[in-house]
Amino acid sequence: MYRWVTTAVQIRYPRWEATKSYALFPVAVQPSEVLTYSVQRNGPALSRDSQEMIAPGDYGIYDIGTQFYSMYQARWMSIK
Repeated sequence: MYRWVTTAVQIRYPRWEATKSYALFPVAVQPSEVLTYSVQRNGPALSRDSQEMIAPGDYGIYDIGTQFYSMYQARWMSIK
């Protein structure tokens, strides 16, 4: 999974320097104001070595070692 995220982000942002220092975390997305949402980590980072499918839900990309910086958020959905 990390390989595809790195490739996709580098296509959009060629000078992205966090290719080795980011992690995917499950996140909780809650409405906070009109057309505004808050996003908070909601579990441990996904393993870079895992071969398992990602569970449906919301995920955020965070630089490792920072508490509040989020570059991107994605939603994985189950297709039946």
